[in-house]
Amino acid sequence: MKTSRFILVLFFFTLQNLVFAESISLPEVSFHSGKCYLQLKRDKVPKPFILEANQTISDLPPYALVTAMDAFLEVKRGSTLLRLGRTTALEFQLDGSYFFIKGSVLFSSRVQKQWVIKSNHTNFQFSAQGTWLMETTPLGFKIITLEGELLPSPDDETSQTPILPGELALITGPKGLVSQSLKVELPVLLSTSRLINVFPSPLPSQSRLISAAQVQSLRTKARYNAFIGGVSEDSKLRIWSPSPSKPSEE
Repeated sequence: MKTSRFILVLFFFTLQNLVFAESISLPEVSFHSGKCYLQLKRDKVPKPFILEANQTISDLPPYALVTAMDAFLEVKRGSTLLRLGRTTALEFQLDGSYFFIKGSVLFSSRVQKQWVIKSNHTNFQFSAQGTWLMETTPLGFKIITLEGELLPSPDDETSQTPILPGELALITGPKGLVSQSLKVELPVLLSTSRLINVFPSPLPSQSRLISAAQVQSLRTKARYNAFIGGVSEDSKLRIWSPSPSKPSEE
């Protein structure tokens, strides 16, 4: 009994240390391809700074990370890794939240914590540990959980159900309403997503991603090819369903 209690205390102590380290860690550019910028948000907005590999961002928020067309950016901050797709702008805010301006981002975190990701149209609050993809839409976000746990925060009326690995959902409205989820095929997504495959180093969660894809392939018969990473000309996530002739966009 004492041994079990000691292990439990040690687990929570380690978790608290990880969360604390996350809060004081400075973002570091671990990879970039193409032109990527740091845009400070000040009363007199300065010109954007070009980001370099291995650069530590020591400026205080708010500031935005911005990628040009055909550019990709990877940033590490404590236990969290962010990958920005093409033509993407993501603002870091002083309270630890993110303001998602446009584009597509992969989030990966090994620490269970509360997240707040906002846009001009929605405010999405949730608890998550794992890896997920997000893309802006005219009404909010599209999100795909790749592995781990993602639980939207409950609202005043109803409790929320988790967005499971291999599920896509729409986030809309000021309160971050979550739509009914749509199954996507993880093995195809993992092999085609640029936010997974363009970067030279594998994700820290690579083994868990493979396990999630294997579990899903055993559980579902539905087949969808979901492509995310960068932004299409109409700024929409495209999903194709295979047919005997050629894929058709839905």
